[in-house]
Amino acid sequence: MASNKAMILLIILVIVSRLPLLSGGFGADGDGWRIAKTALTLWNDGVYHVSRFPGFPLYEFIQTPIIAIGGSVASNISSLFIFIVSLLIFRKILHRWNIPHSDIVLIAYAFLPILWKNSSLTMDYVWGLCGIVSAVYFVEQRRFIVAGIVLGLAAGTRIFHIAYLLPAFLLFQKDDRKHWWIFFVTALSTTIVCYVPVFFSEGYGLVVRDYLADTRNYSTLRKIGFYFYRLIFSLGLLEWISIVTAVVLNKKKLSRCFRNTFLLVQLHVLLQDCCCLLFYQMNGNI
Repeated sequence: MASNKAMILLIILVIVSRLPLLSGGFGADGDGWRIAKTALTLWNDGVYHVSRFPGFPLYEFIQTPIIAIGGSVASNISSLFIFIVSLLIFRKILHRWNIPHSDIVLIAYAFLPILWKNSSLTMDYVWGLCGIVSAVYFVEQRRFIVAGIVLGLAAGTRIFHIAYLLPAFLLFQKDDRKHWWIFFVTALSTTIVCYVPVFFSEGYGLVVRDYLADTRNYSTLRKIGFYFYRLIFSLGLLEWISIVTAVVLNKKKLSRCFRNTFLLVQLHVLLQDCCCLLFYQMNGNI
């Protein structure tokens, strides 16, 4: 958005468009209700149980007082607030990178259906997204320790976000590549600190055992076949054939595209999200 007034108008539209969803309880996803149970147990009994494997500690701890005091409406509003923060940071990144038609990109981000839904319910998705976007912004500002802490906090809401250490490497200029290690160690250390309560939580061994129960007695070959089937099933056989065909027929164009650093970062972000989705689907969590 070129002007602050236009940005304020966009934020107002974002808020108004989410209002009908904020009073819908903890959402249609059962994980939101599991988070609520974890929060209320911690608040009332002082005992921390992870909502589900592998644990989402930072988000669960943040939501504890919010849910205990304000219920689902408060927790849903907190997701909307964090999404708006991510929107503001994303705007700064677009301007810094001189992205063509940045206003359209920003509006698309604000009203992307999956973000529309997840910015108005009790789930950690937009919280992690805000952390990732913030880490990118601070890397661009050469504030590498802050960037590492922010990415580590994002991983504290969902551990798979630590994988964004890899595409973030592409954001470092050649003279700054040595600072990537500072970013790396800071992010990893912050993530480990966030997960300390998970490893010492009551009954965590049972959570891990139950999570692995479906395939723990499978032979190695059967496990490979099981996950390969899930991988194909998750997207569809026809879709996989289409992707492979498109890559083969356009390999020269793709090779040129892969020289664009910005595109590589965006592709890795998309790939990481898809991998997380596949991981959960393969293990029967969605």
